[in-house]
Amino acid sequence: GHLDHAHLIASHAETTARSITNPDYQAQELTELVTVLVGMGHLNHAETISHAITHPDAQAQVLTLLMTALARTGRLDHAETIALSITDLDYRARALTRLVTVAADAGHLDHAHLIASHAETTARSIT
Repeated sequence: GHLDHAHLIASHAETTARSITNPDYQAQELTELVTVLVGMGHLNHAETISHAITHPDAQAQVLTLLMTALARTGRLDHAETIALSITDLDYRARALTRLVTVAADAGHLDHAHLIASHAETTARSIT
């Protein structure tokens, strides 16, 4: 029904966005698509598209959004892997800090402590 139609529209939007030759515009359109997919709960599809974004800031932002959604669904290990994949150290430190909050709020204090140590290590390596 409606979910199938929404998935079809998202697929068309992805094809259209990937055909954009200007990297900044493409990143903007793919970022919007990932945001919609995360909102729909299509986290695997959102992750696939996130890795296709070549603009570092845009990719870091959508990976942080994706990581937060994964963490809120209890997939903390996957969320942490996503956070650690962010190449920009400032964005990575911010993502890990957000993940600490989500993990602690969900009662996963041991995991939150471990992630906090990753966040601290990342923050200390920023020059």
